[in-house]
Amino acid sequence: MRLVELPAGERAPVLHACVRIAASGRKHFPVAPDATIDEFVAIAGRYPVFRIDPVYPPAVAPPPRASSRAMHAWISLISSAIGRTCS
Repeated sequence: MRLVELPAGERAPVLHACVRIAASGRKHFPVAPDATIDEFVAIAGRYPVFRIDPVYPPAVAPPPRASSRAMHAWISLISSAIGRTCS
């Protein structure tokens, strides 16, 4: 997985949801759980928010006009990259 920081302009809705859902985290924000989204926009630049992205193996294209042996090697490579076996 890979963490990607959201730009400040996209953080307010996430922060708003966190404050409403996670009661233990409310003390870390200077706004009330029922504050308006505009109040969260005002503080969003001070609180980093990250999106979790999956990391996939790099795309590997089969060789052009591959022989059956080369194609089998390519399929094995792709299969091992995604954790599956191929016969």
